[in-house]
Amino acid sequence: MIGKKIPVSEAALRLHNDSIVLDCHSHFLINGYMHNRSFGDRGKSPAIYNPLRNAIDLPKLQEGGVNALAFTSYTVGRPLFRLGTDRITDRILNRYYEIVGSLATEVAHCETAGEIRETVAAGKLATFLAIEGAHVLEGKLENVQHFFERGVRLVTITHFVANGIADGTSSPFRPHKGLSDFGRDVVKQMQSLGMMVDLAHCTEEAFEDAISASTRPLIFSHTGLRRFRNIERNISDDQVRELTRHGGLVGVIFFPPYLGKAGKDVRAIARTAYEIAKLSSPRHICLGSDMDAFTYTPRGFVDSSDMPQVTQALLDVGFDEGEVRGILGENFLRFFDESGPEEPSRA
Repeated sequence: MIGKKIPVSEAALRLHNDSIVLDCHSHFLINGYMHNRSFGDRGKSPAIYNPLRNAIDLPKLQEGGVNALAFTSYTVGRPLFRLGTDRITDRILNRYYEIVGSLATEVAHCETAGEIRETVAAGKLATFLAIEGAHVLEGKLENVQHFFERGVRLVTITHFVANGIADGTSSPFRPHKGLSDFGRDVVKQMQSLGMMVDLAHCTEEAFEDAISASTRPLIFSHTGLRRFRNIERNISDDQVRELTRHGGLVGVIFFPPYLGKAGKDVRAIARTAYEIAKLSSPRHICLGSDMDAFTYTPRGFVDSSDMPQVTQALLDVGFDEGEVRGILGENFLRFFDESGPEEPSRA
């Protein structure tokens, strides 16, 4: 958005360019699918609010030193759209594979942390698939296996409102009082396969149920802190402590309204990360921008080419270089490894 950029020092830029910089929640696929936008061409980033911002494309990511990215699939669920969200999601995933295939010399689909590291080392953009809203399972447990086989490695189990799996933080009705029985089965199935379970948008009751049902660490892929903006959608201090005590990860969102009154520029992202670190440790923080969703970015941060500002802000707030490398990408890759498939029983 319009505003003064944070100056980035040569030292911060060297650190940034020498790191794996990973965004674990972004939405190019919304208008990449709806409007058939070209990922390989540089789109114009609007100076004022636009719900489909064109903040992400390959040239901007390369300019901003972002070398790993979640392509998150989203489609509206019930009651606004009732038919075939699993089939629509398959079409969106088809679009993703078309994008990756058309840019094979510069982009590679990845399904493990190791593949992401290898792809980045080869000088390509590493991409992986995520789904926001497990309503796309359409109540079928076998769809977990289906989407895993299609390459999906992270699923946000609900989105704002309740679905058949869990209650959402904006739900006027909360039929499950947490996770449903089907939702517990979904969490167990995902973790047995090695899919990351994302609790962003879940109610606190669903969060507690997911902790109880889990055998692997969990993630909030894109959130602010409730102490800075007191909405249920944001994660509370107690949730941070409990999530990270079980090895979980918190992805800091870039959307200013979730970052509180001081969420005017990227310093608010760093401030949120710093407070999460005080509640747990810097090892439990990553970046989940939510760019190209129905959001906008902090002042002075126009698009993903401005990502070095985040590195500078993290250094300025007091993180050392190793901690910054972790927040930029290494923490998520470790979490990805720890979320791998369950070992078969030796009994």
